[in-house]
Amino acid sequence: MTLRGKLLLTTLPLVLALVLTTGGALYAAFRFGSAPDAILQQNFKSFDAGRNMVHAIDTIDGLVFAAALRREPFQRETAAQAIADFDRELRTQEGNITETGEREATKALRTRWERYVADLDEASSTSRLEGYLKRSGELQAAVDTILDTNRGAMHRKSDLAREESRRIGVMLGSAALVALLLALVFTGTSLRRTLAPVRVLERAVGRLADGDFEARIRFSGSDEIASLSRSFNDMAERLLRYRQSSVGELLEANGRLESVMDSLADGVIVYDLDGTPTANNQVVVQWTGHELTLEALPEALQDAVRNAFETVKETGQAYEPRSIADAVEVPGAPTPRWLLAGATPVRARDGLLSGITVALRDVSTMRRLEGFHGDLVAAAAHELRTPLTSLHMAVHLCLEGAAGPITDRQQDLLATARSDCERLQSVVEELLELARLESGAATLALSKVNVAEALRDAVARLEPRARQLGSRLVALQGDGLLEVDADAARLARALDNLIENALVHSGGSDVEVGFESQHGTVRIFVDDAGRGIPQELRERVFSKFFRVPGTTKQGNGLGLSIVRDIVNAHGGEVGAADSPLGGARVWLTIPKAR
Repeated sequence: MTLRGKLLLTTLPLVLALVLTTGGALYAAFRFGSAPDAILQQNFKSFDAGRNMVHAIDTIDGLVFAAALRREPFQRETAAQAIADFDRELRTQEGNITETGEREATKALRTRWERYVADLDEASSTSRLEGYLKRSGELQAAVDTILDTNRGAMHRKSDLAREESRRIGVMLGSAALVALLLALVFTGTSLRRTLAPVRVLERAVGRLADGDFEARIRFSGSDEIASLSRSFNDMAERLLRYRQSSVGELLEANGRLESVMDSLADGVIVYDLDGTPTANNQVVVQWTGHELTLEALPEALQDAVRNAFETVKETGQAYEPRSIADAVEVPGAPTPRWLLAGATPVRARDGLLSGITVALRDVSTMRRLEGFHGDLVAAAAHELRTPLTSLHMAVHLCLEGAAGPITDRQQDLLATARSDCERLQSVVEELLELARLESGAATLALSKVNVAEALRDAVARLEPRARQLGSRLVALQGDGLLEVDADAARLARALDNLIENALVHSGGSDVEVGFESQHGTVRIFVDDAGRGIPQELRERVFSKFFRVPGTTKQGNGLGLSIVRDIVNAHGGEVGAADSPLGGARVWLTIPKAR
């Protein structure tokens, strides 16, 4: 018999037990599925009619009492609907006699109803009111008798159904338990006999995995296990021959791989998915030491390497640091090093992730050059500010006529020169602000700032600019009590830059400004309906002097860079995304006020 046949035979008792259990369950469901319907069909119709009759009596009594209080004769027409309702429900009850004694109670109810209706015309008179109340009470009692009869019948039938259900449930459970126990005993015995050769094969595979290529399996029979045993023996024989002929080549290839890794200028560590280092080059040992586990790396480097490792592990994609600003300082001799941590996935032949390669790049020289570049820009801007102010003042005085009369042509040229001076002054101030923020020299004057008020003020400041560009500036509603810990002046500057950027790129369409509360922060966003920002450029738009290709040349390319540095100084984040308006959404987060 084949292995498939043996396994099918092994599962047969479980299938039979399942069939028996399912049959019992279907029988119980069929047996009791109609029980609630029977209770409802036989009794609820009468119970519902009784409640409606009580409601009709209450309506008529209310009308009678109202006429008596007004000392007016009772008008039967006012109770015509209630009387008709009672008659209809009484006829329903007379056609639904199901319980013992219910017929007599219904006849008595009919008699009392006819007497009650006959005396309605004079019921509101003071002399007849007491008798009317007595008849009304008797009529209520007759309806209650029918209600009690059906209520008691429903309880009795429900109790009987519950008891029968419990009894059959016990029988069904007992039968299923016995069938299951017998099936498990038979199945366990059959599986143990069927899988015994598999356990032998498992032990042989374990010996082979441990490097024992002499392992062989003695087999008998002609089923799939025997065929697999023959294939295993053939594989072990081939592996033994391959090992004997290829060990030297493997050692040589491994030596070449180590030489290539040691020749790299970057530090390289290969981790398995548990974070255990499996390979590395000598460069990383010189930079960080011999202990290369995630926990043993230099403290300043741990977070960067762990972040790169976890990102690749979660996404399966390569991780590249966003900019040189992500470099971390690692102690070293004679000077510290600045290292950037990136990571790439290592995949097995089946495409599954099997490890992660972390690369550490030394960017110390680039870091020093960037610092020098920032210092140079700050120094140049500082030196330009004083002569530029003097030039602007001189042009302004000439325009005011302080140096004598000027012609119209001279006035036009001087006005253009003054406009250019103002633009240059704005660029100089922004460069100085960038230098202060990037160097950490800027001191934030933190206070509690109401977000809604800050946005309203920014919209008011930029409203003339929006009208000039043909756009409409809209402030969306939000929580008017939400506050953040921020430098009010710098937050205002960041908001102005965001809105100005959106207005320039909106193409004359609406620009919306809003905010929302997040966990521990407030997210402020500006939406426009312009061309948007491509996915691959959304990080670079916050770099100095960067413009999205194909967009307007207005501005100096510093606005969003200043926004980024102001927000980073507050401990927040910036980003760009797609806007619901169809263009770009540029957002920032600021910590909430404590």
